[in-house]
Amino acid sequence: MSDRFPDPAAAAGSESEIAYAFNETHRMLAQRIGIFTSLPIAALDGLTLQKRIEEIGRMEGATRGVAKPAVSQPSAPGATRVGG
Repeated sequence: MSDRFPDPAAAAGSESEIAYAFNETHRMLAQRIGIFTSLPIAALDGLTLQKRIEEIGRMEGATRGVAKPAVSQPSAPGATRVGG
């Protein structure tokens, strides 16, 4: 996994906490991919395109470090938190 996203495989905790870690990483990746694929690449000059790509890289969720273990999230018994 990239150093910009937490590694969900390194998450610790209950099954629902681990699922939450995978869902959060998926959400962050899907959001950035969606923004990138919606860029009007043909209409942007190289410098503007580079700036937009760097902005996507600085979006919330960029960690640039070692993945932190999942933090325990309170939930109802038997409930699994999905998505974000």
